[in-house]
Amino acid sequence: MVQLTLIISMLALSMAGVLFIINMFKVGIVGSMRSNNTLSKVSLSLIGVYVLSFTAFLFMINNV
Repeated sequence: MVQLTLIISMLALSMAGVLFIINMFKVGIVGSMRSNNTLSKVSLSLIGVYVLSFTAFLFMINNV
């Protein structure tokens, strides 16, 4: 279970990074910082998934 949360967090972080870079090429640097398009919203939600799963990973590894 600990490894699964780590894999989920790393996949979410890498997908968020890729989507952010795609969004930078699509709408520019300033436009990608705003959350008014779909790619920005998906990237921000993936960062939220990363934070939640990495926090769960830290709690799990601390209890083992």
